[in-house]
Amino acid sequence: MEEIKIEILESGRAREVWKPIIGFEGVYEVSNFGIVRSLKRTIKSVSARGLLYNYIKKGIIMKLSLHKQYLYCSLFIVQSKQFRLSVHKAVAQAFIPNPENKSCVNHIDGNKLNNTVENLEWVTIRENTCHSHSKTNKYVGVTLHKKTGKWQSRIWHNDKAVHIGLYTSQEEAYSARVKYEIDNNIKNKYLSTPQE
Repeated sequence: MEEIKIEILESGRAREVWKPIIGFEGVYEVSNFGIVRSLKRTIKSVSARGLLYNYIKKGIIMKLSLHKQYLYCSLFIVQSKQFRLSVHKAVAQAFIPNPENKSCVNHIDGNKLNNTVENLEWVTIRENTCHSHSKTNKYVGVTLHKKTGKWQSRIWHNDKAVHIGLYTSQEEAYSARVKYEIDNNIKNKYLSTPQE
């Protein structure tokens, strides 16, 4: 994995760096701190009388909104069409290389509001799911099945959720999952040890 270089100022804080948002180059930028801004630009418009004119639109820091625990920003494109941008994905696309073409962006500390570049990484769908469970459960891939009261062991394998079984204890369910991983030669950094 390529290391991200962050310049530290004398104050001990990282320097804020701005990069274009992919697909909105020259109009919007995102920073390594997860801030989104519009750039100063000339807008061509038509008056009510049908006359063409230009006006200067100032650049501003964009307001962020919360949707399903993630921060989003509304970007406006041609003819006032709105596009909802997920801030964490924009930061990752601008700052983090993705040589394996992974499709998800993971918040390393589990805090979905922390969109700093140091807290983000590209992961597969399976890795993202396993990481989210590792932050909330003692064992990755083990949850309490509400209807039966037993411990359910599951895993994401070959782009499918696989139900391994129901067990009387968390440890039993986790052992079944580990056995499934070994039998199927599954390697995942979030699956190797139980979470403390």
